[in-house]
Formats: sequence, structure tokens, C-alpha cells
Amino acid sequence: MASPSESAALSKAAYAGPDGAVDAVPPPPGWAWIGQSTPAGGSQGSANGYFGAAYKNTATGEVMVTNRGSRGNLEGLKQDWAGSDAQILRQSPEHVPKAFDDAEDFARQVQMENPESQVNFTGHSLGGAEAQVQAARLDMGSKAITFAAPGVQFAVTNDEAAAAQAHVVNFVVPGDPVPLRGDHIGKVVTLTPSRETRLRNIAAIAVGNLIGGPLGLLLAALSIAATHRLGDYVSALEAAGLGAPAGSTRAGAGGGSRGGGGGRPAARLLDPTMHGPPLTPGSGSPNVLIGGKPAWRGLPAAAAAALQSAQAASDATIKTAEQTTRVAQAAAAAQAGSPTGPAAAAAATAAYAAEQAAKTAAAAALGSMMSAMKGAAMTPNGGVPDTHICPIPTPLPPHGPGMVIDGSQTVLVNGLPLCRQFDTVLEALGGPDKIAVGEFTVLIGG
Repeated sequence: MASPSESAALSKAAYAGPDGAVDAVPPPPGWAWIGQSTPAGGSQGSANGYFGAAYKNTATGEVMVTNRGSRGNLEGLKQDWAGSDAQILRQSPEHVPKAFDDAEDFARQVQMENPESQVNFTGHSLGGAEAQVQAARLDMGSKAITFAAPGVQFAVTNDEAAAAQAHVVNFVVPGDPVPLRGDHIGKVVTLTPSRETRLRNIAAIAVGNLIGGPLGLLLAALSIAATHRLGDYVSALEAAGLGAPAGSTRAGAGGGSRGGGGGRPAARLLDPTMHGPPLTPGSGSPNVLIGGKPAWRGLPAAAAAALQSAQAASDATIKTAEQTTRVAQAAAAAQAGSPTGPAAAAAATAAYAAEQAAKTAAAAALGSMMSAMKGAAMTPNGGVPDTHICPIPTPLPPHGPGMVIDGSQTVLVNGLPLCRQFDTVLEALGGPDKIAVGEFTVLIGG
């Protein structure tokens, strides 16, 4: 199959649209344009905003269908952002974007026109969501590589999702909020952000802290969210050594299973998390620096187990409230325009308000619990478990405070577990987050 870097280049080519896909953005070497979903001539794509193009590898015969992501022009705002993207945000089987059907139709057309070729799929953002759906619905062993895509299991059947599980790879870069939404079709591979991306995010946090208040938090979050750009994914692929031609093997992608017996990089204050924001405010160890940064310390095992239990109960309550909201909203949509419509709409509004109230109460309760645990876990030499504050919204309130629950049990700093890359930060509302990056010159076991 096309390498990740080739797939990223083809994903970029799709953004040229119907009038430019042929030559405005050249495909990677060895790939030739063979068709597109919408003829040239000024059209933005299908009536639902979908646009895809097909490219063929001149050496292997493989065909890649690349799907365009969300556009920033007026048509894109109407068809993508207010259309497909808004429906993806809802994650409801009753509100599947019609553009997904257009993507499926184009994929079937390409397969029919190229019966001797393996047809695979790719795309960035919305285009990656469409690639997931194509691979699942066609169910012919087709593969897909996506970048910065939201999860869209809601758009396919359970059987389709299961059949495609081994054939779809979704690349994610910490800091990008889009892939946090929904369950992905296939596996998720988290790439370590490039050095440039990490420095930009750290600078954004610094500027946000300097400005302070809600405005500072918003500016920092928006800057980190810029990690969604395809260019940041290309940089991360290059840093991971995943720019090799198809068929070669290069190691380096940071997945959740990485680490092994040699230990994992030590975590420190300001190291990034999978949700994006770096570990802060901490404050980190006052007397143990790793690579010039204070070491990050987790909860003792017993306290971690208690926090997990409380968070699981809280999460169950929230999921019940979210389901109640979805049912009420579906009923309101079904009854719109009927005599019972106003009452159904009022019930949906009340359900959503109750959901937000449940989240606010859960965040407060777990936050208080973590504060109490912080004091109880203080060691005789002054060691205190570090607290991370995640500003990512749910949409409201934000994920809130979190503590590491699976730090090293054999390497202690100030009498507390030293944390490592891929250790879990259990957040009040965000659930399990992961430490994305640590100090690669200091590996910690246990």
C-alpha cells in the first residue's frame, strides 16, 4: 500500500478541488491522476460538498482514492462545517452526513472502473472520516490511511467496523482536537509532534499564561489546535521516519504499545499529552530535574485505584445523561412541526441542561477528591503528586484536573511514582489521557 507520506501527499492534492486536482498540487512520484468525483468547471463538489480524486501507482497498479477535507471558503462553511462536520460532532446514527454516501458511491465507481487494481483510501480531517467509511462499507479488503480524522463508527454497522478494524490506520498528533471526537474505524497511531510543533505549543501556553484569564486560555487552546493542519502531520511523519516508500520498514511512530523492557522516556513538567495541552501546572519535583525540567510524579497505587473507581462511577452517570440528551434531541427532531413539537424541543433543551449540570457536578466532585488525595499522599520528604489541568472542552466544562494513575512502581521521585511517556493521566471529565512525549535520553522501567 502507499506509504504514510505518499498518502499525506495525495490527501493534500485533494484540496485542489475539481478544477485543480489534476495538476495544481502534483501527486507524489510514481502516482498519476486517473479521475475524480466531480468534473472540472467551477463546481465545488457534490451537492453535499463531497469531492474525491483517484490516483494510480504506475509501478504497482494500486489505486488510491483521496478525499478532500473541510474547506475554508463560503461553500465549505455551508456544506462542510455547518453540514458534515456538525453531523459528525453529534455522533448519531440518525444524522450520518450525506457526503459519506457520495464518498461511498465514488469509491464503488473507482473499484468498478479498475477491477484488476487494489483500491485503497486516504484523506485529511473530514476526508479521513470519509476514507474510514469507504473502507468499512465496501468490505473488500480495502485499506485506508487517515490524518487528523474524527472517529465515525456511528456511520457504519458494527459488522462493517469490525471487518475494517485491521485495515484502517488513523494517524493522530497530540494537540489536535478533531480526532478526540468519536470512535475510530480501525486503529489509532499517535505520532510524536515534531520539534517545531512542540516549541510552538509551549510558546502558546507561555503566551496564554502571560495574558491570563479566559482570553489567555482561549488563545493558547486555539494555537495548540492548529496542530490539526496537514503540514504538522507531515512533519510528524518525517520525524518518525515514516516517509519511506511503500514496502520498506522504518521504525518510529509513537503508539500506545511502545516502550518495551528497556523502559519509557521520563515525563516532566510541560511535556505534551495526547489531548494536546502540556503537563501543567504541576508543579513537578522541586529538586529532581530531568533534561532541565522538573520530574512529574503520580499517585501511589492505592490512591490511583480509588480514583479510577470514582471516575468510572462518575463516567457512567455522565454517559446516562448524554444518552438521555440524544434520545430527547432525536424525539424533538422527529416531532418538529407537529403539535407536540414545542414540548419535545423544551424536553431536549432541559435534557441538555441536565447533562451539563451533571458534568459540572462530576468535575467538582472529582476535583475535590483529587485535592484531598494530593494532601493524603504527601510523603515525609515533602513529595506531592502532580496535578494536570486539561482545558479541552466537553464542550463545557473543560476536562479539568487529572493525575497519573500508572506511574513507575519501582522508580520513585520524592517518594512518589515517577511518570513516563504513555502513562495515563486520569482526568475528571476527559477520562484517560496519555503523556505523549518524555525525555528520550532517560528511560524509566517499572
